[in-house]
Amino acid sequence: MRLVRRGRLTSSASDSPRGRAQTMSGYVAVFEPAEDGGWGAYLPDVPGVVALGASRNEVAAGIQEALDAYAAEMRALGKPLPGPVASTGTVQAA
Repeated sequence: MRLVRRGRLTSSASDSPRGRAQTMSGYVAVFEPAEDGGWGAYLPDVPGVVALGASRNEVAAGIQEALDAYAAEMRALGKPLPGPVASTGTVQAA
């Protein structure tokens, strides 16, 4: 089951494509500083949904707006949103 509420996706564990036992909410957003001092963001699970801006806060708002617009377009087309499957972690350099 997937529900879109205020542009945020919530998935139940039963429909997880990888069969996870835990419930996953929302999409992973990757924020990266740009060489010119600005910021960019993208969603690994939703190709093409990106945002650019002067600050990380501006980009955070922009990526949410982009996802909301994408979700509205998908609803209008009668298509489902891709489920969030990306996860994050950290590794230490040797």
